[in-house]
Amino acid sequence: MAWYALCHVYYHSKVLLEPMTLWRSGHKSLEPVPREDLLRLVTDLQVAVQAQLGQAFQLVDERGPGVMRIRLAITQARAADPVLDILRTARGSDRPHPAGDGPLHPETRLFLQAAVIEGDIRDAQTGTLLSEGVDHRKEGAPALETWADVDRAFAFWAGRLCKRLEARTEAR
Repeated sequence: MAWYALCHVYYHSKVLLEPMTLWRSGHKSLEPVPREDLLRLVTDLQVAVQAQLGQAFQLVDERGPGVMRIRLAITQARAADPVLDILRTARGSDRPHPAGDGPLHPETRLFLQAAVIEGDIRDAQTGTLLSEGVDHRKEGAPALETWADVDRAFAFWAGRLCKRLEARTEAR
């Protein structure tokens, strides 16, 4: 995982987690992937990150002193592409998504093979960049074949993010 701390985040004990987004290069490039799957991906990542961060930090809905604003996205975009296809989900979105742990749709699997998680962490009051990064799956990692695999991967990733934040803050 390539996350870079740009300055100390020691005094931050609260987290404002922005709604997850999903980005892919090209106009209508997300069309082959079932919309319900895309919504589940951003929802499941949001839930995994909230669960982990909620164990060590106070989750808040407003900016203020001592608050880190975290923005994360699942991306499969190239900087050279002039057009991006973006999916956003609102806080508390109750849109339906596939239930269960069954197999992934073939297009969803293809999307996840090349996807990365990108994000930044800023001081919510000043907007000062505290950390930013891009994370991709290790080469040779087992393929994500089922929703259960995706949920385990998101939980693992969220746990790593939380541990790194805990190590840089007073939330221990």
